[in-house]
Amino acid sequence: MCFNNLRGSIFHCVVTFSLIACAASGAHSQDSSKLIQGAAETGKVFGRVYTNTGVLSAVSDICAKYPIPDASFFQSYKAHLLEKYASVAGVLVGVHQELMQERLGQQLEESLSAIGRQIRLYAYEEIKTKLLATPIEERGAVCGNFKNQIENGDWDVFSLADSYFTSLRSYVPSFYEDTKSARDLIERFRTH
Repeated sequence: MCFNNLRGSIFHCVVTFSLIACAASGAHSQDSSKLIQGAAETGKVFGRVYTNTGVLSAVSDICAKYPIPDASFFQSYKAHLLEKYASVAGVLVGVHQELMQERLGQQLEESLSAIGRQIRLYAYEEIKTKLLATPIEERGAVCGNFKNQIENGDWDVFSLADSYFTSLRSYVPSFYEDTKSARDLIERFRTH
């Protein structure tokens, strides 16, 4: 339930981002619809990177500390978050910051980055609070549910990266072409 509230908050940020991005790009009539859709999709995926980072950090922190059946899974997963997820998310942050600077300017990019960091912190604190409020006898089931979602790929950062670059390609094709080294780096993270 609380995760849906987080997605609702992100939606408002995405709508704001979309309108600003289209206004800044000088979009007109038929082009504006395509730009709004591209900006919204790119912003939505990028917002999920921030939200997922916060949620997964809280889940792995809490679920790894308690004597539940899946604690060892979450201890290992914390290492994955630090090694792979943080690396891929960092590359995406760098690409998105550059895109925002190009489209909207330095000051607005910094404001949007600050909003992203706030979303990540909010997600972390909200999930941490909810998990700590969950009775110990139920926490194992909640953590087990997250484990199943993680193993099913529901929280996969590589899928988010693929979605981000797909939406970026349709939103700003010329900028997408300039991200080849970032995409190659993410592929190296995926294969190692």
